Amino acid sequence: LFTSNVSSDVLYYTWDFADGNGGSNYQNVSYEYINSGEYIVNLHVISNLGCENDTNKIIRVNVLPDVDFFASNECQGNKTVFIDNSVISQGFINSWEYNFGDGTLNEFVNNTEHIYDSSGVFNVQLKVVSDKGCMNSIMKDVMVFNVPEASFLFEDFCLGSETVFNDLSVVDNSDIVSWNWRFGDGTDSANSKDITHIYNYAGIFEVSLMVSSQQGCVDSIVNLIEIHELPKVIFSVDNENICLNDDIRFLDESTVKNQEIKNWYWNFGDDTFSYEKNPNHTFLHPGIFSVGLSVTTDLGCVNDTLFHHMISVAENPVADFLPSKYSVSETNSVIEFFNTTADAVFFEWNFDNGIVSNDENNIIDFMRSGDYDVMLYVENESGCSHSTIKTINVTPD
Repeated sequence: LFTSNVSSDVLYYTWDFADGNGGSNYQNVSYEYINSGEYIVNLHVISNLGCENDTNKIIRVNVLPDVDFFASNECQGNKTVFIDNSVISQGFINSWEYNFGDGTLNEFVNNTEHIYDSSGVFNVQLKVVSDKGCMNSIMKDVMVFNVPEASFLFEDFCLGSETVFNDLSVVDNSDIVSWNWRFGDGTDSANSKDITHIYNYAGIFEVSLMVSSQQGCVDSIVNLIEIHELPKVIFSVDNENICLNDDIRFLDESTVKNQEIKNWYWNFGDDTFSYEKNPNHTFLHPGIFSVGLSVTTDLGCVNDTLFHHMISVAENPVADFLPSKYSVSETNSVIEFFNTTADAVFFEWNFDNGIVSNDENNIIDFMRSGDYDVMLYVENESGCSHSTIKTINVTPD
């Protein structure tokens, strides 16, 4: 700013700022020099009577600082680093002021750090002042990136089953590009969003997930997961060697720790099944049968077992006999009884007259008139039995 201090009768003013670029005819004038240095400024005036005069003064224009700084683009919550790169060709810089664009300032320090409470783009200004009092400033945009929010769910947590881990992590204005899982049993897996894992032993495990955004911002979370033991499947039967059409009972004796068995599935090996805990079953065909049981707990843990060749079902004999006569008189009441049962090894006759016998064939004299229900009970080598009854008529003379 140039101000003339001349008499009131001056009518004309001519300023020469001695930089070869400009002048002025105003009494008072502001002028900006492009370059630093010393300049002899001339003021030429003319009064109302035509009288002229000049005056010169030496003006020193000091060098402005060349302002610059580096700022790291960081994730929210991390320290943003500010490094002053300002220079000055003459003298030195003796004052710095950062305006971080979030309502906070930092004075008198050329290199500093700042933690932003939120993400976004911040207009940061650095103002520097030289030892001659010359001030310059610059503004730059500084990016503060959003931090991901790590989260995951898991399901199927029974020993030996695939436990499924589903990533639910999110990040605003970016994408998650890497995942690192640690399953708490000494194994880990990198760069898989959703993953399955099979635990080799039961227990409580700390499962951690660390996710990274495109900008390298990181978050992690730890959840506890309990891998439950499988039920120990045991069952018994009241008789493993049975005869055709026998009714037998199966008893579940399965156990499980800290759970409750809720469902049973029996496979009797003859294309029949049961969902009862302790079912009764009748085999309708002879043979050797393997029986399996699968149980499910209230937490969904499943285990099964199969007893090979557990049940032996034998054929029943078909009892039959042939009397020599079905009708006789009292005076001629002797009848022969011939066993015709195949594969029988034990015989028990009851002739309905007080006589019993274990012989295979018998000769009986009934002697008295009447109807006699003769029964033959037989067993085969497997202990399976059958009986039959035939009526004999003895008529009076």
